Amino acid sequence: MKFLVSLLALGLLAIVQAQIKSIDVKGTLACGNKGADNVRVHLLRNNTEDAADILEQRTTTTSGMFHIEANNDGLPANKTELIPTLRFYHNCDEDPKKAKGFRVFSLNIPANYITIGRKARKTYDMGALNLQMIMPNEKRAKTIPEPKN
Repeated sequence: MKFLVSLLALGLLAIVQAQIKSIDVKGTLACGNKGADNVRVHLLRNNTEDAADILEQRTTTTSGMFHIEANNDGLPANKTELIPTLRFYHNCDEDPKKAKGFRVFSLNIPANYITIGRKARKTYDMGALNLQMIMPNEKRAKTIPEPKN
């Protein structure tokens, strides 16, 4: 009997952990007093350098706006946990004559914006952010990784 209860508990735990979870984020990026257009925005499963963790990508509009949403449906069972992170690749305030690559930084999304289901029920509005500011842990990248999914 204990074996059956343990087996049932493990089965329920596996079902709960394998639930489809989703995230939805929007915001506006500026470079000085104008919209930061053509900024690449990645929504990552967690904050890693692995391109397989890119759930979705978008490019900002000419006014700097973006809206990005994704879920963990279709990911391998060992990659369904979401610790959502936004990563931005931009050239704000960069001299085009000096090819240094892209400025890159990441922001974690609060966990309470993760919802169960394929479509997010809440949207995290990160507001407006001026990319002239040098972000903590900002790095450089020569290229922008493409999603592997």
